[in-house]
Amino acid sequence: MAIDVAPLTLPLVTGAIYDVLIEYDDGGAWSPVVTLDDRGGDADGSLTYISPCVAGVDNRVTVTLIDVLGPGGAPLTDVALPPAASRVVPCVANADAAVTFDLTVARAAQQGFLDLSFDLQDVFCSAKYDCVDALAHDPTTGDRGPTLVTGLSCTAGIDEASAVTLAGAALCCTDAGGAPTCFSEGDALTTAVAAALRFAGVAQVANGHYIDLSWRLADAWLAANVGGVCRFQAVGWVDVGAAAAYAEGWPLVHWDVAITADTVDDITCAAGSAVTFGYSRRALCEDGVVAAPGVDVTSADLCAASDDDVGASCGASGPEHTVAFTAPTAGSYRMTAHGDGFEPVLYARDACVGAELACTAAAGSDPSIWLDLAEGETAWIFVAYPDAGCVSAAATLDLVATACGDGTLDPGAGEACDDGNTLDGDGCNGTCELEAPLGTTNLSSAPLLPASGRTCADMVGYSVVALSSLTATVAPAPTAECLAPGDEVLLLNAQGAAAGVANVGNYELLTVSDVTGTVVTFAAAKANFYGEAAGGDANIGVATGQQKVLLQRVPHYDALAVPSGATLSVTAWDGLTGGVFALRAGTLTLDGTISVANAGYRPGRGSTDNSSCSDSVATERGETIDGPARVTTQTAYGAPGGYAAVYDSSFWSTSDVNSAPGHATSGATGRSNTGRTPAAGGGVYGVADGTRLTFGSAQAGSYSCWNGSGPSLTGPGQTLGGGIIALYVGGTLTVGASGQVSANGFGVPTAARSGAGAGGYVRLEATTLDLGTGRVTARGGVNYSQYGTTFTASAGAGYVALLYRDALTGTTDPPGYAADLTP
Repeated sequence: MAIDVAPLTLPLVTGAIYDVLIEYDDGGAWSPVVTLDDRGGDADGSLTYISPCVAGVDNRVTVTLIDVLGPGGAPLTDVALPPAASRVVPCVANADAAVTFDLTVARAAQQGFLDLSFDLQDVFCSAKYDCVDALAHDPTTGDRGPTLVTGLSCTAGIDEASAVTLAGAALCCTDAGGAPTCFSEGDALTTAVAAALRFAGVAQVANGHYIDLSWRLADAWLAANVGGVCRFQAVGWVDVGAAAAYAEGWPLVHWDVAITADTVDDITCAAGSAVTFGYSRRALCEDGVVAAPGVDVTSADLCAASDDDVGASCGASGPEHTVAFTAPTAGSYRMTAHGDGFEPVLYARDACVGAELACTAAAGSDPSIWLDLAEGETAWIFVAYPDAGCVSAAATLDLVATACGDGTLDPGAGEACDDGNTLDGDGCNGTCELEAPLGTTNLSSAPLLPASGRTCADMVGYSVVALSSLTATVAPAPTAECLAPGDEVLLLNAQGAAAGVANVGNYELLTVSDVTGTVVTFAAAKANFYGEAAGGDANIGVATGQQKVLLQRVPHYDALAVPSGATLSVTAWDGLTGGVFALRAGTLTLDGTISVANAGYRPGRGSTDNSSCSDSVATERGETIDGPARVTTQTAYGAPGGYAAVYDSSFWSTSDVNSAPGHATSGATGRSNTGRTPAAGGGVYGVADGTRLTFGSAQAGSYSCWNGSGPSLTGPGQTLGGGIIALYVGGTLTVGASGQVSANGFGVPTAARSGAGAGGYVRLEATTLDLGTGRVTARGGVNYSQYGTTFTASAGAGYVALLYRDALTGTTDPPGYAADLTP
């Protein structure tokens, strides 16, 4: 057995001492073969040793590093030795078994190359930042990965003590969708940060101290947000003495680092990142005045007032004026800054050098931020000139307590509307949520809130007739008031054809960048396929045998309330569009109803006989994912087959019952005692996890003699399957005691003789889902016979997918698939 330990790479290493233990597997216990104490390594600390081993079984080799030797052979005292390392290897008779160890040894920080150095009297400092692809460990996986490293090291003169501080460290990351997540040192880790490490101690240089921060970015966040950007900011300073207090005249170091996520394993410190410093003319935040709600704070000359150089995450900032505000009562407060001839940067921190609470540099308007503060809580507000080129500028900060009903819209305080009162029933309720009107509103044909000025339907839909990665050609051509750049749309393969169903249910949400004639252009390329064959977009259109793909507008509402007595719905599926209810909201409170019940796939046509009730023609099977209803006795996917033609066999006053359609579960097979054998019930199709959206199927046509003529096909009836509901809520989605979300098929809640439809699809996504008990449904209907003995056939249930980030409470019918979206 050949044992190799790789050389140590620390400077000044002249050797190392190891213990080596070799054991063999003696029937489940480890027994020693060789024990070597204090085996010496060579001049660079490496070790090579040849040892016997027990052949035919596993052998365990354990190497323990005892000491690392420096000049003269003396043990180094400033190294952190690793724990013992073990490897298990098989030992083969008359053959070598190689065992290699690569040990990591840490040594106290040494003065090295840093990005910034400066000195003041008897104090010398160095500061740095670096983006390293594989350094700190992820505590969950143990893997090294992309790490941001920052450091500050200062040394005082002989016989002088020094103290360093690195404070206000914060990292704000913006994901691929533009949503920020921020982490400040000392806070709980966020989705973007897997580990935050601080190392501090005494440098090897006399009277020196150092602080290093190593922040490991999270693999899941990097994988989901390639191209995402993070911004790190912190400040640091040094003082001569035992306490690290900031003193006038000493350098203030400012880190401002932009980090780009190139891949899941690679980050880059972007151009423009820097470590800078300046000599403040006064103590940090010294000019911070105390403000009260309703009192404007004015800086006559912002440029001459100060330059705290604390820094803002939302844009470059130059000289700034500081305001300290303590909330007199708990609530939301709006701060608005006005610059005389310039657009200021406005931001807030929880301390002078603390975690950033909010930041905006809105172009073209006076910037506003909103803070939710507890009684007695203090926030530091900074009004900054946008760059360092300030000559002379005046700025005003307006600070007011917000309140629903004050007539001023405060979106940062959670208001979706503010009509100057707190009355319900006028389109803006008492908590400043948008309020659906009482009665039924069909969003396929009307706007939810006509008072908003929109004249076109909120959920207007179009048939897609051609598709590329960045464009959809639709029919009819959208008008400007119906679809515009910036709108979000749902792209969905709603139905396939006999030639192919591989892409049925595929969908995605896209943003419109342009609408010209019949061509809708997307802001980013689509990700899925919608054509006849998997991996393609061919044969999309409105003709028989083509894939039916729809493009539907997804309306956005900040905070939406649906009161008791209000119902939101859409037009049922007509073979090209309809049947889909999709919206995005900041919050959604549902005490009324959202319904696509009986809005999915359509039933087949039935047979009408003459008055003898003895003859019938073959009926159509129901509509399902492979196309519209058609005359056949064959069951396909979710649709049961129709009845074969029968003559001279009376069906007057019989107890026949149709077979039922399926979706997430199978439909039941029907019953006939008149020679008309029902086809098998509809089967299962679709997926439970919300990655595909599908309608509920419908039943086959039956037979009747009530019209007194025929036999001939008639209908179809109104026994449709359930439609599709997709709700995307940024905050909390609440279904109250009187609320309902329904994608039921026909024949729910009571059985119906005329037929049954399978349940549709409900996909709910929110930070918090509070659903109550049985208020979210995608049930299949029940068909029953009318004469003689009663027989029933139940349609299959639909799907419910529940996707959340913080919490899920409640139950659904059928029970839903649930997934926590938190990485």
